[in-house]
Amino acid sequence: MSIAEDMKSITENIMVSYNQRVKDVDNIVNDTKATLKRFKVEHHEMSVELKKELAKSVKDMSDSVNDMIGKYRADINKASEAWSSMTVALAKAREKGFVPSVEVGKESISRGKKKSK
Repeated sequence: MSIAEDMKSITENIMVSYNQRVKDVDNIVNDTKATLKRFKVEHHEMSVELKKELAKSVKDMSDSVNDMIGKYRADINKASEAWSSMTVALAKAREKGFVPSVEVGKESISRGKKKSK
């Protein structure tokens, strides 16, 4: 082969190789665009789902806390009623003299009246 034919062959090979690389890069660019578009769609779907789950979780937690607060209030009311009825019962027992005196510091409490020592 002559030098001219070798140069022509090398030039053709370079052009074929260049065109193939351009096609490969174009395919990579298109694949990357498609992947990014898919990521965007998936991210949006995930965002919507997470927002729904968060809203449900907050509502469930709020309902649970409100339920707990209601139970605590009911317990407090029962305790208050018990203390009130106990106070009334003790006052009646003191009036009748059925409650022994209790030492409190330097004072003695007997039948609802304070006595100094």
